[in-house]
Amino acid sequence: MSKIRLLSFLALALFLTNIGLLVFIYNGSYNNPKEKGPRNIIIKKLSFSEDQVTQYDKLIAQHRKKIRTAEESIRKTKQQLYITLKSDTAAVANVQYLDELGKLQMEIEQIHYAHFLDIKKLCETNQLPAFNLLTEELSDHFTHQPKKGKRN
Repeated sequence: MSKIRLLSFLALALFLTNIGLLVFIYNGSYNNPKEKGPRNIIIKKLSFSEDQVTQYDKLIAQHRKKIRTAEESIRKTKQQLYITLKSDTAAVANVQYLDELGKLQMEIEQIHYAHFLDIKKLCETNQLPAFNLLTEELSDHFTHQPKKGKRN
């Protein structure tokens, strides 16, 4: 086999390998985050029916809207808080904003809690044991975990 033929064969093999890898990645077979999201975890663990999934999707939309509103309030309050840094009386002014941020964070936690109560209401009697097991895992699944390798 000549060198040119061997190099052509290797180039073709590398090209086909790259195409196969791209198809594999874009096809979703490689680490599809949608499969692991909180929505799908709950649907799978509670064995929701199609009707329950439809109702659950409506709950998710309502929940997201409430959370977005609360997060926007937090953003605005933080903006006001940091503007007080321009003032010589920043320490006095920031107490009201810090108090407001605490109330808004409590509101977010209440929204989350109410959301899970609504999910519980979707469950049929035979699904409640699975829901009770899920409640033990909620903080693991639904809190932002620090990225591995990052130090404070």
